[in-house]
Amino acid sequence: MLSHILYERLGEALQHASLQPNASEAQGLFAGLLCSGAPSPEKIWLRELFGDASPSAEDQRLLREVAQHTLKELRDEAFRFKPLAPEAGSLPVRAEALYDWVRGFLYGLGIGGMDLKHLSDLAQEALDVLTEITRLDLNHLEPGEENERALMEVEEFLRVSVMLFFAEGRQP
Repeated sequence: MLSHILYERLGEALQHASLQPNASEAQGLFAGLLCSGAPSPEKIWLRELFGDASPSAEDQRLLREVAQHTLKELRDEAFRFKPLAPEAGSLPVRAEALYDWVRGFLYGLGIGGMDLKHLSDLAQEALDVLTEITRLDLNHLEPGEENERALMEVEEFLRVSVMLFFAEGRQP
């Protein structure tokens, strides 16, 4: 799993990106590109993040590490994929990170050219739910056991949905 330290380092590296996403949104974008079956997803990802600018050599290494780790987790037969989000922090902070991850993911599917008309019914339903997640109002999210449980369920749904999209996007 990507550690909290890597999350923080990625956030710092993205401060120089023209798109200026947070770490969750950036990984979501890359995962969307991977799931769409886009050719050269890492190249597209870097272009989307940085435009014509070039990240530093250190930032490029970090971005490559995140890309490789994300692809490795998506290919993992034990289904260990987990969206990148802060491991610590308040419920609203973690919920916003998942919200941003979903926005990045959907953007990645779109620019990656995933043919949504050929998705299975299950994947289409998951896409509808993910789209609904981007419409949530997180401004009044209160900490509490019920909301913690709901966030865990959203994260699990997201994890399984992404694995489904990855499997479908890589089929001919």
